Amino acid sequence: MRNDTRILLSGVLTLLFTMLCMSGGTGAAAASRGPAKTTLSESQRTAASSAVARQQVVTSTVVLGPGSITEITEQCPPTMRATSGGESNNSVGGITLVGTFPNAIGSEWLVMVRNDSAISAQIQAYAVCFAGLSNYNLVSYETSVNPGEGKFAQSFCPSGQQVLGGGGVSSSWTVNVEESAAEYSSWAFTIYNYGPTAVTSTVEAVCGSGIVNYQRVNNPEKILEPGQSGMQSLDCPAGTVVVGGGGFGPRITDSFPVTNQTWRINVKNDDTQYQGGFAVQMYCGA
Repeated sequence: MRNDTRILLSGVLTLLFTMLCMSGGTGAAAASRGPAKTTLSESQRTAASSAVARQQVVTSTVVLGPGSITEITEQCPPTMRATSGGESNNSVGGITLVGTFPNAIGSEWLVMVRNDSAISAQIQAYAVCFAGLSNYNLVSYETSVNPGEGKFAQSFCPSGQQVLGGGGVSSSWTVNVEESAAEYSSWAFTIYNYGPTAVTSTVEAVCGSGIVNYQRVNNPEKILEPGQSGMQSLDCPAGTVVVGGGGFGPRITDSFPVTNQTWRINVKNDDTQYQGGFAVQMYCGA
């Protein structure tokens, strides 16, 4: 059911093109300003090359039948460790993200999804993998979530280490992920439990060191009306790539790297009365 794994390389071109435009632009627009400066500075070239060389996005695709659940595993290259991951799909509002998390040693990223629709859907899973990390480790925090309750939890890295990314998982498929996102000094994970019994929610912070030009970025929160679907995407600053991507919303249907430098979330507001906010929150670096 699973296709061959492939490396997502389009972000490399996107990143270099973005930086080229910053140094002078291309095409007709550049011509109107005079001769285009097509040479990147030494620091820009070094930052872009370092970021691209250290990060790879690994992805594969499966087909999920109506009313079905699945867990998809993405394997990082042997010299790399997983810092984040996610999934996208071709069903508007019909797929729900249930879990997104690394394995115990960071060699894999796992994604759990549920097809709530009446038709089959194509699911694409992703792992963001990084080389050259030191002190790689996972820090977990568990909490109980009662029936009909939504609960926020967060996990912090040891002092002196960077929060590289993170995710979370619960003990049941009867949950909706409402947040898996980069906070200022932690990774946050929020689920809503619509099942009949209490479940355990586990948030995982991916910790370590070795990322340069490390920074947290987010876009402004958008408001989603009842019953509506929405999307937000966000680019890392020039010279950096996604290290840990994520976001929050009423119900996350997609959360994934569009390119090496860009993260996107799709959400659905299932409430019939109240608005909901959503945004991308991620860590970038090189």
